Amino acid sequence: MYHTIIPIFNGFFSIDFATMLKTPVSYWPFNPQIENSPSFIFLIIDEQGDTVLVDTGFNKDYIFGYPPFSSYQREKKDELPDSLNAHGFQPEDIKQVILTHIHWDHTGGMMFFPASTFYAQAEEFRALFHLLPNEETGYCPSHWLPYLSNIQLIEGNMEIKPGIKLILSGGHTAGHQLVEVETTAGKVLLEGDIRFNYNPIWQVPHENWDSLRRGPGKNMFWSSAVLPAIRDWLERSHFMTSVSNSIPEREFKSSDYYRVLVSHDASLLNIKSIP
Repeated sequence: MYHTIIPIFNGFFSIDFATMLKTPVSYWPFNPQIENSPSFIFLIIDEQGDTVLVDTGFNKDYIFGYPPFSSYQREKKDELPDSLNAHGFQPEDIKQVILTHIHWDHTGGMMFFPASTFYAQAEEFRALFHLLPNEETGYCPSHWLPYLSNIQLIEGNMEIKPGIKLILSGGHTAGHQLVEVETTAGKVLLEGDIRFNYNPIWQVPHENWDSLRRGPGKNMFWSSAVLPAIRDWLERSHFMTSVSNSIPEREFKSSDYYRVLVSHDASLLNIKSIP
């Protein structure tokens, strides 16, 4: 089955890690200022008009770091329900949502789909028990804790419907997954954030993070109830222990695909649909 992919712009966000964590620019192996990063969601429509959504964007109430270290820009027309409506759909029309991973800027719109099925890798949740220091701040549990019963956990690779395959990649997060989509022009790979490695952020000295914990960033740190709730859910779902097929099969190359789309690629602002 062939599909059309529509990139949906969700706004820009900016984060100044160097100032926020009181570390000199020379410390960072990459640019510590993220300025006007575009955020995209992908709407996939098959030949019968049925839809699958990939990621749900960011919520303006949880921008990593909080002011004055962070900011966002989003017009009313770029709010997710409005964007879907512009393409002839309502949130309730979306029955399946794929989460490439569960960082804050990919799960912020889950609340718009309370009856949908969310597809995520089991390893993405198991890995929450083994995060690097301070890495929990890259997630916002309030986005997904209310919808655990809606999440269908996956071990490794799986075709969720003809022409749409989920591929465990790891990398950006332990359970990061790619989405392979068949189109009339060829296979398209939705890469999510696989190209980005933010591990140096979490390894900034503890004293720098402690000042953030006591100040404007205190709400980024999890309550003591989060991990027990996840553990209970995973155990009841029989996914607390990994299985052998949860290992990525191979490295995927851009040359294998007609197009490779990244979640924060500004060039998508000029693309209405693929093909």
